[in-house]
Amino acid sequence: MHPLFQQIAKLDDQLLAIPYGEELAVPPLLAQRNALLETLLAEPTSPAWVDPLQALGQSTEKLHDRFAHARRRIASEAGETDSHRRFLDTLADSLDPAPSSPPFLA
Repeated sequence: MHPLFQQIAKLDDQLLAIPYGEELAVPPLLAQRNALLETLLAEPTSPAWVDPLQALGQSTEKLHDRFAHARRRIASEAGETDSHRRFLDTLADSLDPAPSSPPFLA
């Protein structure tokens, strides 16, 4: 497996292990994850990446679900003013959506 997949999986495990209420630890890890994803996606894809890409998509879905709670919590604490809404929408969009199908044809 490509080493970047392993690094991303390790970061995903760290992100998912962050306890509720400790979401301030998320942005630095998320920035590392996004940088690794950019590096990975800049390389030519290989048919051998099908399973790791599917696992990456599932992990991304878990991260979306996990941090949707943080988004709702911030929204309830901050109120739903327009500026807060834009901030929360930006926060929610910080993870790429999980692909619904493989991004390439083998």
